[in-house]
Amino acid sequence: SMELLRPPEGHPTKYFAEPVIVFLNYTQKHHSYAHTAMVGISGGGWTTVFASAIDTRIQTNFPVAFGYPLHLAWDGEMGHFELSNPALYRTCNRLEMFVLGGSGKGREQLQIINQYDSNNTWGLKWKTYYPTVKNLVETIGNGTWDVFLDDTHRNHLISGESRKEIFKRLQEKLPQQAHKTS
Repeated sequence: SMELLRPPEGHPTKYFAEPVIVFLNYTQKHHSYAHTAMVGISGGGWTTVFASAIDTRIQTNFPVAFGYPLHLAWDGEMGHFELSNPALYRTCNRLEMFVLGGSGKGREQLQIINQYDSNNTWGLKWKTYYPTVKNLVETIGNGTWDVFLDDTHRNHLISGESRKEIFKRLQEKLPQQAHKTS
């Protein structure tokens, strides 16, 4: 279990974020991409939220079916170290991570909720925090935060509809010459 890992420095959650940051460092050094985006589902969705909150080089991010803030979480999430670790959430709770992940000029976070996913993000609980997070990101954080409700399936996956929405939003971020085909 993650709580048994004792890194020489820092908190065990570094094992989630550090590979993302190392990858960003490498790509930034060896390539010149116009835009950096991140997509993750379930635990990867949590990693997307976490990494985007601490590294603004992730300009657009799409956490899919990863869980609600702790006050809305279901019991099954409490067994996962990264989802319920008190030391981490005393520093920055999930709502604050949402705000950080979408804040900054040109940054965007689109939380994708699988409405009928019995795994962990089903239902409409997101409506309880949606206006607050959206307003904070747009007025104070100068970015964009939104929710895409996917009601097209009953599975724990990134559906075709969600992929269409992700690609549409990414296409809007690319420079105009990238859209032209010869």
